[in-house]
Amino acid sequence: MRGVFLPAAILILVLVALPYGVGAQSQGEPVVTVTNQYIVNRYGYAVMNETVKYNNSGSSPVQVPTLQLGVPQNISSRLVGNYSLVGEGYSLTTTTNSIGLLFSISSQNTLQPKAVSSFSLKAVIMDISVTTNSSAGIIVLEYPSLNLQVNTFNALIRMPASTFISPLPQGWTSNQSLSSGTTYKRTFNGFSPANAHALLGTLQSSASMDFHPIHVYSASRIVTAASNGSPQVQDSITLKNTGSSDLGSLHLATLNSSTRVTVIPSMSPPLLNPTSLALSNGLIELTRSPFVAIPSGRNFTLTVVYALPAKFYTVSGGSVRVDLPLTPPIAAPVDTFTLSMSLPNGLRATQAQSRVVQNATPITSGEQTFAYSLTLGWASDRAIPTASVIFVAALVAFFVSIERQEGEEAEGEEKEGGRITGDIPAMIKAFEEKVDLVNTMLREVPKEDPNNLNKAYFVDLRIRVDTFRSRALQRLNDAKQRSTAQRFSEQLTRIHDVEREVDRATRDILNLYEQYYTRRMRQETFEKLLPSYRKRLEAALNQLSDQLNLTQREAKML
Repeated sequence: MRGVFLPAAILILVLVALPYGVGAQSQGEPVVTVTNQYIVNRYGYAVMNETVKYNNSGSSPVQVPTLQLGVPQNISSRLVGNYSLVGEGYSLTTTTNSIGLLFSISSQNTLQPKAVSSFSLKAVIMDISVTTNSSAGIIVLEYPSLNLQVNTFNALIRMPASTFISPLPQGWTSNQSLSSGTTYKRTFNGFSPANAHALLGTLQSSASMDFHPIHVYSASRIVTAASNGSPQVQDSITLKNTGSSDLGSLHLATLNSSTRVTVIPSMSPPLLNPTSLALSNGLIELTRSPFVAIPSGRNFTLTVVYALPAKFYTVSGGSVRVDLPLTPPIAAPVDTFTLSMSLPNGLRATQAQSRVVQNATPITSGEQTFAYSLTLGWASDRAIPTASVIFVAALVAFFVSIERQEGEEAEGEEKEGGRITGDIPAMIKAFEEKVDLVNTMLREVPKEDPNNLNKAYFVDLRIRVDTFRSRALQRLNDAKQRSTAQRFSEQLTRIHDVEREVDRATRDILNLYEQYYTRRMRQETFEKLLPSYRKRLEAALNQLSDQLNLTQREAKML
């Protein structure tokens, strides 16, 4: 019996005394997995993407530890300061020392048993290309320093198409792909580097190598409008070819990479006419007319104009709202990126604060909003109001086409039995837009310069009122035709009657303003009549609002 017990006791003691092996987890500590992606871009910069995952494989809750991640001086001196941290409950602080830059990522979260928590830290590293002994190379962050024991550390280097490191760094394996480029990989187990390490990778010389370092000094994105009022943008970049060979192509980061753009000559006065080009994945071939390849060391400016994709703007009540991302129009770091708005005559900015982003990068987050609408009476200073009529009709046609598309999309999603219910929101919106227009006129006409309040001004206002009224009545008629309930049809008829009174009161007050400002009515007469005209219009507008609310409630009961 004693001979059996002694070996068993010794075995137990040995197991207890063994250190934690690969993947082992001490009490109160999660399993840590780190993936370090170093993504090399064709334009001579890299994105450092650190993904960290904590896995509590134990049976008790554990505190998420603070990770300190350091990069060496030759990397940190090239980092662009707009870092991106994605992870719920995590916060980031940075400190610098003689060694380099230290990222501290902390969390107050508690990790429950069998739970997983993760975050991703991104940073842009500029000017990674170097030349030594007539050979082109890049600086690569092989791994950062870490303050935690990492159970698994995956290091990856992702290269542009047809671009290779030669010879292969020791300990790395490669996976080549013609479409996505070569990926180099190295895996460490039980890894806890006290010092970060960067290596110098020599690039294999090849005519097909997609690596062309550039420096982008400035970029701009300007919101403007086409002749029909639809939004478009003008993107401009100024760069220098810092590579050793000619730059034969540019990959633009337009808001729609597969679109047709108009290239605007940068010279003033222009020596060339604007050129229309079809982009494929944002690519512009500089070796084709009207361009020429950019020699090494030369500067280049490119400006293109194109229609803004619908996902970046909304149209409501005769107003266009545009939301632009803060990422620059080329997939490269930009010293100064400016967003602004420049509108043609006849449009007024309702939200137009410009924005300047220093050191903008492809990972820069955020948006900037611009908005514009048609100026009331914008053709008042023109000799021929026909131009105003054409512009107003084109702009409103644009508004109507956008809203009709939205209405048709919504209608296609409804069941056949609920089509009348689906018509009501569009109808109410159309009437509300007309009400907004009338209220805007009541506010802005008295504020306008009296010298501008001529006959053309009021002709323009009536055109807008008629257009918005026609659209609202069309929506009303559509709802009437699909209504089978007599009570609901009678309610729609009441809306029509009230709207008719709103239209009469609007026309009467516009006539009153026109007679006064064109000096066909005395001031004392105008001041005596105006309060009653306003009271009548406001009463009609309130009654219309009440009827629309009642219609909305009854529609829900159908």
